[in-house]
Amino acid sequence: MIEHGQKYFGLTAKTAKNIWTALTNEKPLNDKKRVQSAIQKARQSISLLAKIKAKRHADQIYHLQLMANLRLHSLLFVQIEEEIQKQGSKNKIPLYLRKLKSLSLKSSFLKKRFIQLNQNWMYPDELQKEIQYRFQQIDLLIARLSQRGKS
Repeated sequence: MIEHGQKYFGLTAKTAKNIWTALTNEKPLNDKKRVQSAIQKARQSISLLAKIKAKRHADQIYHLQLMANLRLHSLLFVQIEEEIQKQGSKNKIPLYLRKLKSLSLKSSFLKKRFIQLNQNWMYPDELQKEIQYRFQQIDLLIARLSQRGKS
């Protein structure tokens, strides 16, 4: 991958190694204790990828950056979801709703970026399906918690 990064993207060996580090930084979540660690590693990957300025094929680096941001977004949702499952107390619903709404606001940037980077590769309907698949969980959980908070 390092050699590929040098040739394909026109990067230095050190910068190409940062791509490899960012891509291999995260492990699958096998248990709940790993979520916080995975969030930290996702943030490290985002930081590494943000520093990369490709001389060629920069659009592909943008895709890697987007994927890292989507990973972090997903992990933050898992973290909130786990808090809700652990705590479950009705008096904390406003706190969870604030966290989810904040995450939902961040979703709008990711949605726009996803469309921008994929509009030439995917049909509009496919783009919308992909966005719905990635982000509908947040809206559904907000709706469920809002209903629970009212009863």
